[in-house]
Formats: sequence, C-alpha cells, structure tokens
Amino acid sequence: MADRPNLETFITQHTLWQALTGTPPPPSLPPGPIRRAVLDSRDVETGSLFIAAPGTRTDGHNFIPQALARGADAVICEERGLTCLAESQRTTIVDCRTARPSAPRNPSPPPNAIPHPLADSHTPTSCIAYIVPDSNIALQAVAAYQRLHRTRADLQVVAITGSVGKTSTKELAASVLKQRYHTHHSRGNLNSQQGLPLALLGLHTDHQRTVLEMGMYHLGEIRRLCTLAQPHIGLVTNVGPSHLQRLGTIARIAQAKAELIEALPNASHRGIAILNHDDPHVRAMAARTDARLFYYGLTPQADLWADQIESLAMKGIRFRLHHRQQNGRIHSQPLKLPLLGTHNVQTALAAAAVGLVNHLTWQQIVAGLQRAPAQPRLIVTPAINGATIIDDTYNASPASTLAALNLLNDLRNG
Repeated sequence: MADRPNLETFITQHTLWQALTGTPPPPSLPPGPIRRAVLDSRDVETGSLFIAAPGTRTDGHNFIPQALARGADAVICEERGLTCLAESQRTTIVDCRTARPSAPRNPSPPPNAIPHPLADSHTPTSCIAYIVPDSNIALQAVAAYQRLHRTRADLQVVAITGSVGKTSTKELAASVLKQRYHTHHSRGNLNSQQGLPLALLGLHTDHQRTVLEMGMYHLGEIRRLCTLAQPHIGLVTNVGPSHLQRLGTIARIAQAKAELIEALPNASHRGIAILNHDDPHVRAMAARTDARLFYYGLTPQADLWADQIESLAMKGIRFRLHHRQQNGRIHSQPLKLPLLGTHNVQTALAAAAVGLVNHLTWQQIVAGLQRAPAQPRLIVTPAINGATIIDDTYNASPASTLAALNLLNDLRNG
C-alpha cells in the first residue's frame, strides 16, 4: 500500500505567512483558504499547499513544476527549488531564510524573489512559494501555529502510541468521543514527523477533541511530536520489538514510547496517562509522569478490565467489561463488538478508557464501540469457491503477525 499522505486543511495564506515569516501578513495578501496539503505533486489540486521535501526514493523539489501546473496555491521548498520557481511566471517567491538566525548565507535571489515583509503594494500572483531552510521543519512550524493559535482554548488532545495497535485504537477512540464531542482525528496512519503535522492542519475552532497517533523510528521523535500537538491525554498500547533493528533493545523502545507520557501536563492541568496494565514496560511508565493515571487490562488490578472473552469468528468478539469507579463501586457491562480477533479486546478497553476520562456515559461509550469503523489494517475479501482472504500484512510486526495467527485459530474453532 503506497503512503501518499495528504489532508484537507483549515489553514489560509495568512496562516502560512505568519508561521513561516514570523511577521503579520501584509494588507495586499488576501487570507485565501488552503484546501489541502500534499507531499506528492500527483495529489495537487487548485487551492493546494505542496510541500517539497526529500523522500526515501525521490526528492519533492524535482516535482515543483508539476505542482505548479496542477494549480498549487502555495509551495514550501528549500533553496534547491529556486531554479524551478524562477522559471514560473505565476509564482511569487518569499524568502523566509532571512528570518532564521541559523540560516545559511543566502545566494543572490532570483528576480522574482521578495524578501519579507512583503511590500504593501505587492499583489501576489496565483501561487506563493516560501523558501525555507528545511521543508519538514517548516511544515511542523505551520502545524504548530495552527494547533496553538487557530484552535479553541479548551481543545482536548488525545495522543496514542505503542508498538502495535495505534491506528486501530485511534479509530475506535475517535468513534467513542464522537458520541459527545465534535471530534477530529488523524487520517490513516499519519503519525510521523511529516504525517502528524499534516493531521494538525485539519484542526479548526469547532473541534472539541482530537485523537492523534504518534509513531517513531528513533529516540526523541515522539518528544518532538508532543511539542507540536501539546497532548493532554497520552495512551500507550504496548511495547514490543517493532523497532528493535533501529533502537537495539526493548528498553530503548520503551524509553522512546515513554516520551509521550513524560510530555503530559500534571494532573492539576488536565494531564492523564492511560496505560496498559498488562504490559510491564508500559506499567512502569507511571513513574515518569505527574499526570493522573488510568490503567486498563485483563486483570482486576486495572481500573478498567475485561473477562469472559469469547471469539465469535467473523461476527466479532464478546466479553464482559468492568470499571472500578472513584467511589469504589464496580460497573460491569457485557459487550458484543464487530471486531475480529480476541486481541481487539485490548483495543476496545483502551478506547473505552478514553471515553471514561472524557466523562462520556456508558451508553455513549458502548454506542461508539459498536459503531466502530472498519479495521484499518485488516482487509477481508471474498475469494473463489467460497473462500475468504484475510489480509493483515500492511506494516506487519511480529506481534501483529501473532495476533493474525490467533485470529485464524479463533476462526477455526468458531
């Protein structure tokens, strides 16, 4: 499955100008909407922002002419994009590097380059290109500006990480929160240094909650994502060997995932850490935060736990859920959900925990769980002669492969 992240946004030309130049937009610049942000020139439409960034296989700067031809209204690129831009007759170049003290010495700008602040008499053409020292950092700057200055003050941010189950948990948690709040959530698996900023561009002042996914390859990456997203609630699903080849040990993977918990505000400032009690590496993260702690799992030692778990094969799962309330009473709730595989009991518990700490009723939580969207990584396809293909290969890890094998066993016994 090709990863071509793009997203509908709620930013404007004014957002880009203020975030990238650090100055108020000039009167001559209209606050036109930027309808979507893309990293692939093939996804550009009229009204798009194209971010020219280096990729693993190619460099987005090579495709600036295609983005312009397809109607991009704004481009973010580095110095090497100037050659393509200088050949365009419909682009105004705004050099943002002079605003950065650490920026390298600028070469002679092309004839149509305009240093900021833009002259008030300037009438921009149909596309404005922002020249920056680093395209990825510039994208993050725009995302941070949108998150901090163009959302409501009481926006509650839920961030989810873990070795497996991030995307499924995010989708189910968002389904739960939508039963009470106007909820935004990141699309697909936009969880990287490029993907999460794209997700943040989709926020606006009507949103009361957002659910974001955070992935990582190295130490420090989740800490950086938290700086952009400013989460209040952090949820860790598990710690496993998914990135063992990069980080070397399970302990270092746990350290990387714990960066989310370390970034949370304390309990008096709405900070809540939702931790998988069954995973000792996750449970130990409680020592890294002053946020309120909430545990979920499969034993009564957790605040929210499940028992009587049963697979219904292709019809889903059934289990009984228990919640230890603050008054010491235990609320029990039988559930039947359209999720395949008993491993998804953990996913449902995590999503229910998000609903509980956001003050949803059990009626709302159950409705959100039962209206779960299709499982994002699991594709069930009818095949010839009555056979069924279950494809769980996308971005698979040892833990998710084991879960898929357990699902096959559930189906055989169901």
